[in-house]
Amino acid sequence: MIPVGTRPRAAALAALAAALAGTSACHLPDLDEDADQEDEAARPWTDPGGGDSDSGLPTDEGGADTGEPRRDGETHPYTSYVGHETRWVAWGEPEAGDYPCILLWEAEGSPVSPMSSRCVGCAFAFEVELWFRVDDSIVESSCTIYAGNMVQTYAWAPDYYGAGEGALLYSYFESYYPRGEARFEDGVFTYGGGYLDYYYAGSYGYYPQYAESWFSNWRFGSAAVR
Repeated sequence: MIPVGTRPRAAALAALAAALAGTSACHLPDLDEDADQEDEAARPWTDPGGGDSDSGLPTDEGGADTGEPRRDGETHPYTSYVGHETRWVAWGEPEAGDYPCILLWEAEGSPVSPMSSRCVGCAFAFEVELWFRVDDSIVESSCTIYAGNMVQTYAWAPDYYGAGEGALLYSYFESYYPRGEARFEDGVFTYGGGYLDYYYAGSYGYYPQYAESWFSNWRFGSAAVR
C-alpha cells in the first residue's frame, strides 16, 4: 500500500492499474462493453470464487436471467451475492485522468426478503458487506473518509420507472434511490455510477482554491448473483 499523503501521478496510476488489471493502460470500464472485458478490466485481484476460468465467476447453467420485477412481499429469488467494487476518487486535481485514490473492496451480500414496495420495479435487493482491500488500494489524505469497511443495500431495477434502462438503487432510511447504471446478464450483475473527470472552472468565485481543477468520484462493481 502507498502511505497516506503520497501522491502518485497519472502515469504511475496508469502503470499500477495496468499491472493490477492485466491490461495495457489505465482503463475505466464502460457498461456498454463486452461483459468479459468489463470483468477483466475491473477485477484487480484474485477471482472472487470458483467457476468459469475466463471470468472467475461461477457459471450459470440456467442461461440468461430475465430478472423480472418482484411484487411486494414476494420471497427473494436469489440467495447469494459475491463480487467486488472499485472506486476512483480525485479532489481538485490539475489534470483530467489523475486519480490519487483507487479504492478496492471485496463484496458479499445476503438477500433482502421479502421485497419492499418502496423498491419500485426491483428484481432483487441485497444487503452487501464491503471489505476494504487495504494492501491493494491507493489512499491519499483527501479520500480516507471512504477507506474502510461498509455495508450498503444494493438493488437492481431492470426498467427503472419505464426508462428502458437498468438502474443500481441503494437504500436510505428504507427508501430506494438511483445511484447509477446497472445490468444483470447470465447471473453477473455489473454497475457503475458517479462522476468522472468533472471540470470546475470556478467562474462564480466559489471555492477559489479549486478553480480550474478536476474532480472524480466514480464506482464500478461486479458480482455473481445466484
